[in-house]
Amino acid sequence: MRKVDKKDIIDERSFFYNEPYTRRVEYILSKFDHPGFEEDYMLFRTLEVCKKTFYTLYGFIKQTFYNYEKAYTMGQRVGFHGNSACMKSFFQQTAEPLPHKESRKENTDGIIYRLPKALSRDDVYREIMGKMEAVGMTAISRVAFDNLWKKEFPNYGMHNSSAFAKCLLCVKFTTMLQRERRSAERAKLELDREKHLKHQMSGRTVYYSHRELSTSSPSLYLSFIHDAIDLAKTIIPRLCDKVKTLMGSVQPLPLKVIRILNHGHEPGVVAHVTVKGLWKSDPNYTITSIAKQLRDYENFHTDKKLGDIHFTDQTSHPLFNALMDEEVFNTTVLAKKRQSKEEFFQMEGVENSEFQASTRMLPPNLYIQLDNSAKDKKKLGDDGLL
Repeated sequence: MRKVDKKDIIDERSFFYNEPYTRRVEYILSKFDHPGFEEDYMLFRTLEVCKKTFYTLYGFIKQTFYNYEKAYTMGQRVGFHGNSACMKSFFQQTAEPLPHKESRKENTDGIIYRLPKALSRDDVYREIMGKMEAVGMTAISRVAFDNLWKKEFPNYGMHNSSAFAKCLLCVKFTTMLQRERRSAERAKLELDREKHLKHQMSGRTVYYSHRELSTSSPSLYLSFIHDAIDLAKTIIPRLCDKVKTLMGSVQPLPLKVIRILNHGHEPGVVAHVTVKGLWKSDPNYTITSIAKQLRDYENFHTDKKLGDIHFTDQTSHPLFNALMDEEVFNTTVLAKKRQSKEEFFQMEGVENSEFQASTRMLPPNLYIQLDNSAKDKKKLGDDGLL
């Protein structure tokens, strides 16, 4: 048998291990594609060598070599990852960073990542297992999986709160990937899911940037979330039977609750309540709620200092004067303050123009996060209001 030159071994190993992992796998798989493979011989450059010599020259163990051989006989021709690299690839495709939180755990980049709410730890394990089986490799046990996650990826985790309504596309991709064992089909599903998750993440990234602007510069930016609470999916107690005091057909009024979360401004959280079904799939309720929120923000007072927010002697926009008619304005605003309309907009007897008036200037930039805009036709009226 011809002796293998030491320089050839060094050059081949240097070329092999300088390539990415998946390229190295593809390179080894290509080595099986020759006539000598049927006679248990492999090619090392131009030399025919036995299998033991082959994997010894490349510097990997016997089990790794036979995993490659098994994958080749099952039709695998593209590179694949091991358990650890497979988990890393999965997290990179699906996890989303939380810029407002910081990880204090060791061996992390200081950023906390969260997986989509549609996924559980069992879902992740089943998907990793399916990916390994698709390339003919043995998946790790559940205990080893949990230990690997805790040791190698401590800053990746699940959301603490449960999602009442999960994303249907995320659930669909997760279910299909747990069943699918064909490599080409799995690659297509993973690509489609990655596109979907990136689209969702881009929207949340914009929201986080608006939130940071409103918190750091409250005199210039106002950002809040405006969303309805689905009472049918909460843990609020419900009556199974009709109560006698309801007198037969009389039922409690179904309520609709809107929750508004302000960033960098007080009050931080407010809620608006109305009778459900009064404005079904109509922007009227949304517009009324947003207008009330902005009006309440102007009239909100606190003893705490509000950073760089300055109180002025003028309202921010004449639109708010027209939102309420004269009688309602006198009853709800002037009567409570015991002021005339002139006193409300301009306090007499004060020479200094910079004083704490009954209203404060709204920031010039407003960001509102709304969902179901297309379904509820919010864009038709909200853009006209704002």
